Amino acid sequence: MLGSVSGRWVWGERTVRVGPGRLMFGSDWPVCLLAADYGQVVDLARQLTAGLGDRQRSAVFDATAREVYDI
Repeated sequence: MLGSVSGRWVWGERTVRVGPGRLMFGSDWPVCLLAADYGQVVDLARQLTAGLGDRQRSAVFDATAREVYDI
């Protein structure tokens, strides 16, 4: 879904509304395997976050989860 135009719009809309500091990467693995392998899912997430700064991308892929789960 996120590879589609509407999926990219959803990502952009969420990023604008709540900010990357309140988003975190996750997948529905193994269900995502019905559409793509895990590497493709991660690549898509990297493409979608390419317009973010380093700190914002770090929040999506790492920092937010560390904060939420206290790890």
